[in-house]
Amino acid sequence: MAEPLSIAASTIAIVQATQLAGQALIAIHTYYGDVKKAPETARKLVGEIKSLEGILNQMKTYGEENKQSIAIPNLEENLKDCSKSLEKLQAMLYTTQKVSKLKKMLKGLKQALNKQEIADIMSQIQRYKETFSLGLAVENIFITRNVEARVQHIAQEQHIDKINTMKGHSEERWKKILHWVFAGSTSKKHIDITKRRRKETGKWFLQTPGVQSWITDPDSPIVWGHGIPGSGKTFLSSAAIDHVENENLFPTTEINGVAHIYFDYKDQEQQKAIDVLSSLVKQLAYQLPRPLKELEELYERKESKDRRPTTDELLSILLIIFTSFNRVFLIFDALDESDQRKEILPLIQRMSMKKVNVLVTSRPYPEDIQALFGHSTLKVEILAKEEDIVKYIKGKIDEDPRAKRLVGLGNCRGKIVSELVDCAKGMYVYLEKPQFMRSRTLLYVLNFDMYPGFCSFISM
Repeated sequence: MAEPLSIAASTIAIVQATQLAGQALIAIHTYYGDVKKAPETARKLVGEIKSLEGILNQMKTYGEENKQSIAIPNLEENLKDCSKSLEKLQAMLYTTQKVSKLKKMLKGLKQALNKQEIADIMSQIQRYKETFSLGLAVENIFITRNVEARVQHIAQEQHIDKINTMKGHSEERWKKILHWVFAGSTSKKHIDITKRRRKETGKWFLQTPGVQSWITDPDSPIVWGHGIPGSGKTFLSSAAIDHVENENLFPTTEINGVAHIYFDYKDQEQQKAIDVLSSLVKQLAYQLPRPLKELEELYERKESKDRRPTTDELLSILLIIFTSFNRVFLIFDALDESDQRKEILPLIQRMSMKKVNVLVTSRPYPEDIQALFGHSTLKVEILAKEEDIVKYIKGKIDEDPRAKRLVGLGNCRGKIVSELVDCAKGMYVYLEKPQFMRSRTLLYVLNFDMYPGFCSFISM
């Protein structure tokens, strides 16, 4: 932005140059009377000066209308040089001192100027004209571009606002579609289990060859983790889910999907084959970078008729979703607790394909599970590892202020943890108070007389 004083000084320089140009024209007209009869070089000189005068008048008007002009102050030195050249021209025209304004003004242009001098003067005037015209032209281009940029910026802002509005409507609609697919929560149980799981529990499980293959090999077959009741299968499933959901585990260029199902014998009505497919579709669709056109179209066809998607339709959508990710990880925990395995097992087998890695946990003995996973899968035996049980016991003690205080007072933390680990027999289920206290084993191994305070606490 130009300073006001700079604009004022430049305007004065323009006025001075314009006046000098006018005086030069008057001088030439006075001498020749009729310029048309003057020599050709003199006529050309008059034409150049008139042209210069016109440009100077344009600059004056432009400077008055554009107080923020940058070009006008930048041309101030050129304007001063132009004025000096016009003054020099007049000095060359006058060969004697001016006696009056009407007499003895010019001794004669022929004597005062020769062709070469006129050519030099015209060359200077042409350079000034080009400089002034170029300066104004550049500023006009600059202003035009600024205006265009501002208009474009406004248009972009309006476009972004429109997109954001549409995006807001689109996101709400997408959520509505996914709720139509599956109305229940897909994360509540996982969150609850993760809260109960001790930090770093299941690290050994993630490092087994079978699970490592499931994590690293896109073509890995189904991995079947089997273990007796209470061996911690569900904790290990939740650890596997959290592990593959870690964004730092895979290249940043990969878009991977993770979905899970926790089967529960108490919740059979909500875990039919169609419910399993609906939950998987909802979980993975939420992770897509944009809404899935095929699912939107299915919603438009069915929802208006108050109809829900069929098993076949959901499976088709799920297979399309698979292709939208670089890799997909599916975790099915406690499959043996489902009484819908006749329909679910074939679906799991069909989902296991290239770049779709499936992990299943269950008890080892259901015959249908053994028949499907007994030969063509990677098997991992699940046992409650002592290191995990120790973390679990210590965590449970630390969670309860009274237990923590009693153990501290009796200086018996190591003894209690050690005895509880032995009594657990590799099963988390024995660490639950009702089952564990029913056999009264804990009271005997801890020696009731030695640890009455803690035994009293765990008997509550």
